[in-house]
Amino acid sequence: MQVGPQPVNIRRAQTIDPLTTFRLPISATRLFSVTSRSVVPRTGSSATGSGTVVLDGAEANITVNLTFSGLSANATVAHIHAPAPPGTNAPVIIPFTDFPTSTSGTYTHTFAVTPTQVQQLRDGLCYFNIHTSNFGGGEIRG
Repeated sequence: MQVGPQPVNIRRAQTIDPLTTFRLPISATRLFSVTSRSVVPRTGSSATGSGTVVLDGAEANITVNLTFSGLSANATVAHIHAPAPPGTNAPVIIPFTDFPTSTSGTYTHTFAVTPTQVQQLRDGLCYFNIHTSNFGGGEIRG
């Protein structure tokens, strides 16, 4: 029996607490939750979402797969923000093009990323935000 820290398979999907930002190792898939609990300041919305982010082996692209439901109004914009530790806000670094303008839906898109953005993803300094007309600063985040 091994004592102490155990090796981790970084290629296996891991669930991320919705109150934290996500960390992304090389060639990894991450699961995430999107709720109003993570928005700063909190919105109290009952909307939820979940999805994955996949960083390719060349570290040149990420693929975002997102499902959301229960928004209080149609989504107006969505994007990735960074750099920000949990509980703080940051500027947009990756806008989600062609995001559905609905209260529920799915979204899949691949984006080119810079080395700086890859490092921010690895360091857990990124978060997703879905905005609505009722919550211009973001209704849910994860």
